[in-house]
Amino acid sequence: MQRHGYWIEWAGRSDHANKIFDGQQSALKFNTLNEAAPKTCKRIESEIGDNCPDTYFMDCLLREDIFDGTDRNDGWTGVRDNEVIRYLLYKYEAHLRGKGSRDDLSQLPQFSQWKSEGITIEHIHPQSAEDDSTDLAETIDTLGNLVLLGPRDNAGASNMQYEEKYEDTYSESKMEMINELPDPEDGWSREKANDRALQIVRFALQEWGGMSTAHVHVQEMPDDVKITPTILRDIAHEVRNYHQERDDDGFTIPSVRFQQERATGSGWVTMNNCPRCDATVVDLHSLEGWEAECSGCETNLKDPVYKFRQSEYLNAI
Repeated sequence: MQRHGYWIEWAGRSDHANKIFDGQQSALKFNTLNEAAPKTCKRIESEIGDNCPDTYFMDCLLREDIFDGTDRNDGWTGVRDNEVIRYLLYKYEAHLRGKGSRDDLSQLPQFSQWKSEGITIEHIHPQSAEDDSTDLAETIDTLGNLVLLGPRDNAGASNMQYEEKYEDTYSESKMEMINELPDPEDGWSREKANDRALQIVRFALQEWGGMSTAHVHVQEMPDDVKITPTILRDIAHEVRNYHQERDDDGFTIPSVRFQQERATGSGWVTMNNCPRCDATVVDLHSLEGWEAECSGCETNLKDPVYKFRQSEYLNAI
């Protein structure tokens, strides 16, 4: 970020930069700010694509221990800071309230104010449950098992089972994320925790995403496989590599999505299509890499077929 910041700070000031940096300003290569800003944004997006694309972002948030990140050996050591988790849940709560219609829930105080008033992270399945022989034990520190308790909620029920917590605390809470939880008759399960984690991750991608995206229009997925956001990461990697090799700047796409709906809205450009019928709808036959055929004419597609849209930050290029 510091290096890229120089590109913008010193754009069009090479003579002065020569004096300041004693001729060692090789990265100061733009003549105008209008050129430097979007080019810098493109470089930053590409580095996000190299180091933390959306598939890895999702994978990290879906770890069995989001705090310590201990179930992979990939160098990521977890979020570590409870404040980050608390802020993520705060933004998710604001998102839910923005979708609602009740006036008393429409606004939230600033995060710093609400934090000082006493919002706390609550484990839906308790950390010190008496019976941890169920598979719920593996969800304790997952994102889907965490909610925020408001300043007026009863935090004393933290060690109770779900049904007891619901009656004691959740049923009286004004928090929208708690109102989303299942009825006590339905109970709390690992599947519900996993589904809720996916829902929060989708929100996070929407809230902090908006970067350049490749869209793969998929008609059929491989049989007998439960599709999750991270299981397609190897295919997404193939799409990124294909695009990078053909881009003049070696741009790595930060976001690759696979959907059964076509890409809608303006700005989408077809980067590759079926060589026989020009279609862009594919059937995937593997999750380990690009192995696909055209849904229309069944032609084997050697290379990824996709559409691409630049982020709004790059549109000036």
